Amino acid sequence: MEMAENRQVLGLIKRAVNKGEATQPHLKRHRSYLGRIIRQWKTEMWWKCLTSAMRDKVRQALRYTKPGGQRTTKALRSRSGEVAYS
Repeated sequence: MEMAENRQVLGLIKRAVNKGEATQPHLKRHRSYLGRIIRQWKTEMWWKCLTSAMRDKVRQALRYTKPGGQRTTKALRSRSGEVAYS
């Protein structure tokens, strides 16, 4: 099934649970299944993006995913050399 179809099925199951026609474990199982599909799709799209990217784009992607700590920025200075404080 496509992702959109799975989302529709999840909506149907949610409504059925509210009406008492389905059980909570059934809803949980389908929600988990849909989450796995979404994760697989995102991983696949990410790898497609990386394999088709040029060298500079790969470096940019690495910066996005690399854990970076708190980075400091240079102080803002006016043309006269005064430092801006917050």
